[in-house]
Amino acid sequence: MNILMLAMGNPEIGLGALMALVVIGCMVTYLAVRSATTNELNLLRAQTAELKAALDKQAEEAAEHAVAIAILERKIEYSAQRSEAIAAAAAASAPSVGRVALPPATAAPVKVEPPKQEIPDDVLVIIAAAVCAFLGKKARIRQTRLVQPFEANAWAQQGRVFVQASHNLGLSHHA
Repeated sequence: MNILMLAMGNPEIGLGALMALVVIGCMVTYLAVRSATTNELNLLRAQTAELKAALDKQAEEAAEHAVAIAILERKIEYSAQRSEAIAAAAAASAPSVGRVALPPATAAPVKVEPPKQEIPDDVLVIIAAAVCAFLGKKARIRQTRLVQPFEANAWAQQGRVFVQASHNLGLSHHA
């Protein structure tokens, strides 16, 4: 009320006071809107972080499921191959009408392979996860096998050691 009284007595002061009130009102409005948008922005950031964490968790679970599916597919494939081998062996050993069996002396020799060592499932899971991580997508493991240590002639091994040791890697031959 004092400002209005002043404005009536002196028009110059009244106009300045009115402008000051307008400026103060704009500043108060700006600060209120800024505070509200900052709060809303912080809330949206928190929600985004929660959604990202949930998405990362689902991606990890999907990778684990992909590895489990790959293992199950491998087991199914192995079981199918084994069933086919057993069926083929049973069909070959079953007597048939009109079939003449060769005497044992003329039969072809059978190649006997050493027993295959099966790779444990946990190792297959690790291999599948490593391949998936390297390629960035699911890859089907078709075959795995254990590599036997290389059994070589001791003289040949010593020769390779000698040749490799003769290379002086510290010197540069470009002079």
